[in-house]
Amino acid sequence: MEVHFGLDDIPSLQHSVITVGSFDGVHSGHRKIIEGLIASAKAFDTQSVLITFHPHPRLVLNRFDQTLRMLNTLDEKIEIFKSLGIDHVVVVPFTPEFASQSPKDYIEDFLIRYFKPKAVVIGYDHQFGKGREGTREILFSLQEQYHYAVREIPAHQIDGVTISSTKIRHALAEGQFDLVRKYLGYPYPVSGRVIPGDQLGRKLGFPTANLMINDTTKFIPQHGVYAVRIKWKSYDKPGMLYIGKRPTTHESGRLQIEVNVFDFDGEMYGEQVWVEILKFIRHDRQFEDPDALRAQILRDQQEIREYFQQETQA
Repeated sequence: MEVHFGLDDIPSLQHSVITVGSFDGVHSGHRKIIEGLIASAKAFDTQSVLITFHPHPRLVLNRFDQTLRMLNTLDEKIEIFKSLGIDHVVVVPFTPEFASQSPKDYIEDFLIRYFKPKAVVIGYDHQFGKGREGTREILFSLQEQYHYAVREIPAHQIDGVTISSTKIRHALAEGQFDLVRKYLGYPYPVSGRVIPGDQLGRKLGFPTANLMINDTTKFIPQHGVYAVRIKWKSYDKPGMLYIGKRPTTHESGRLQIEVNVFDFDGEMYGEQVWVEILKFIRHDRQFEDPDALRAQILRDQQEIREYFQQETQA
């Protein structure tokens, strides 16, 4: 898969099959669209091109409300795209100027000018252009003039629920990670680079890797302890994740995101690590002293090891 940032290096992508969207979460509904994209590209004997935006349009259009949190960082989203068999991903900078295009200008000056697509694959609720006034009917009405076909993918449901990024955010906020995994089609990830910490975990007997998340809009689950899988290089290991501000040690109040990798004795500084959150274990809380905290971490570790043992036997 080739990744293109901006619109300056994409002339070779003309006459391909395209789809356009934010794809936050790249959830199971998005994957149906991507499957349709790849199938249509094969039918037309051309390349599949996924066009996405960064930053997310809602962060630009609602710039005075920065409470929205993304299910994926851009790097995470690209990694997921790589696993799905897409030929090209184009990351388009989303700006107020881009958002101000009328639906017709969006089609003519963006889609046709840069891509001249053979086909456009859209979701059932696809909207575009200024004020999201662009509809599927406008796309259909111009297909003969501009020689493209439109393929619409119906809503994807699981257990009678139409999957959306908003529903996944709600499930995340409630700690329902089995439901999140079902809706996403994969475990919820938190990825970042390992940076040096203050070695508190090592002093307690549980050395941790401190993660730096490179995107402040990333949805970080509620403070607490989680069962996770940690992946980097060729490693794929179980472990536990802590998210919180270390209330027992009365530190500066900075948010800490730390992973303890089971049965690993090595260094990870500078590594880019992918953490899959599988189960919520407990809320963060203040303990009487470090010894009480250590005793609780031992119980957390035992519970998580039993969880993985049950998963292996299932």
